[in-house]
Amino acid sequence: MSRLPWLLALVVLLAAGSAGTASAQSLQSGAVPFVGADATLIWDGITFSASNMSCSDGSTGSKPNVILTPCASIYLAPGSGGHDPSVIIEAANLSGQLVPIDSIDCTTTGGCTNAHYDLMVDLTATTAMGQAPLTAASVTVAGSATPGSFAGNVGGNETLTDAPGCTGGLQASLAMSASCTFTSPSSSVNAQKNFGLTVMGLPQGDQLAFNSVTEGFTLAPEPGSTASLVVGVIGLLVARRKKRRV
Repeated sequence: MSRLPWLLALVVLLAAGSAGTASAQSLQSGAVPFVGADATLIWDGITFSASNMSCSDGSTGSKPNVILTPCASIYLAPGSGGHDPSVIIEAANLSGQLVPIDSIDCTTTGGCTNAHYDLMVDLTATTAMGQAPLTAASVTVAGSATPGSFAGNVGGNETLTDAPGCTGGLQASLAMSASCTFTSPSSSVNAQKNFGLTVMGLPQGDQLAFNSVTEGFTLAPEPGSTASLVVGVIGLLVARRKKRRV
């Protein structure tokens, strides 16, 4: 009797088991915890200094059906690097697994009304001496919303200083990211953030989670890299011209 059918069945069972097991995401390597209200992360040559971090409950109505994950164990973590460096403000449990900063579960009778939870923090990005300055800023919110509920309930705004041309600030939510290009480069930019959950009325069964906020920046091109690019393009044109003459 052939063993092939049994082997195939075993492979299918193992594949099904691995597909059904979702592994929790872990905190990024290099993440630093907030000590009190402050955290500093040097990432890709840029010093990111966070200060005045606080979490508040601005709810005004009764909310017997709200389950809130408090703003504990907040971290400042490295994001992307290179020409567009970024940092992430996120939360993790004692096992180092990522958890929502805030979440609301309205699965019981009555739904949720007049709930407002804030994460507030000042984040300053400063380039090192001799490094290319910053030319743009962006903000992205990560989280989840029950299908059908308003994704704009998860988000917030930030006010930029020392960011020429971006005095109006940025607003972002699960529904949209935001960015602004400076009218002139800046070596240090501050983003005063206010993000979290805002619920005026959430029907029974809906759930919202605010997982993280990512602050990104764009560096000005290095003069040397620009010159090298120009030289390279000229070299290609000269080579093509010579090839045509042969």
